[in-house]
Amino acid sequence: MAVLRRQLTELAREVDVEDPVAVRQARTRFIRAVLLWEFGPELREHPEWRPLMEGVEEALAARGENGDTEFVALLASLK
Repeated sequence: MAVLRRQLTELAREVDVEDPVAVRQARTRFIRAVLLWEFGPELREHPEWRPLMEGVEEALAARGENGDTEFVALLASLK
């Protein structure tokens, strides 16, 4: 868990939370990092890798502005 937290902290440091595009891109990088941490790098070779990533991104995007606010708060807490 410490390795993942370190990795996410590094990703968060690079994000301008005032830039919606940067926040959206960071969310994608966070999703990728968590999935690869949980299931291993070989998950990228699985045929369902891209649909899995897209599904998680869509589910988070469906939360709307509230989800964005929560993600920005997460980024801020990791900085």
